[in-house]
Amino acid sequence: MYSCLKPRLPESVATSESCVGQCAFDFASSLRSQLEGTDSATLLNLNYNELLIAFSNATFLKGFCRIYHVFQHCYASCPHGYMLELLARSSTVIDHFCVYYYKEIQAKFGCLAKLNRAVSKQCLQHCTPHHRAVNSLMHNFRHLALSGDSSDAERYLNESCEYVICSMHCDLPVIAHMCSLDTANLVLNVTRKAFGSMHHMALDTGAISK
Repeated sequence: MYSCLKPRLPESVATSESCVGQCAFDFASSLRSQLEGTDSATLLNLNYNELLIAFSNATFLKGFCRIYHVFQHCYASCPHGYMLELLARSSTVIDHFCVYYYKEIQAKFGCLAKLNRAVSKQCLQHCTPHHRAVNSLMHNFRHLALSGDSSDAERYLNESCEYVICSMHCDLPVIAHMCSLDTANLVLNVTRKAFGSMHHMALDTGAISK
């Protein structure tokens, strides 16, 4: 069995999908075992508010991104195939946290730990229906990409945008007040970029019409 925890070339008989699937399994397993006290399902479901709070811990951020980079190395060693292409494109969402904005997040996100999570969650209850669309998009993306009908993907993306707008209304004013306007702008920019990557990923794979 091919494991990204012990990098080596996959066996010639391994299919691209089984190799990529094993990498994804090891990634999720590593998150659960190495990042104690964190709901890995929350991270994998792109619950952005929980993700931002988690990344306020510099040690957690470093650990998460280390596991993510091992995951990237793992699937990059798999035979070329559709799932490999899809995974490579989808990884650009996390790249905004672990590559492009990594140093800025390290420097400024620590302040987010001061946010009152109870108040934030109470506000976010109004956003929950929209967040179900984010989960649906990620969970059903392969089906959507292979389907000739783009209506479901477009609906998911539109509701995902509504979730971003709703969640930002909950947290950005508080972040600007308790931390700084620069930190609030960083949160906004990273979130916009991440969802922008999700949108481009859908366009590139033909899941939604251009």
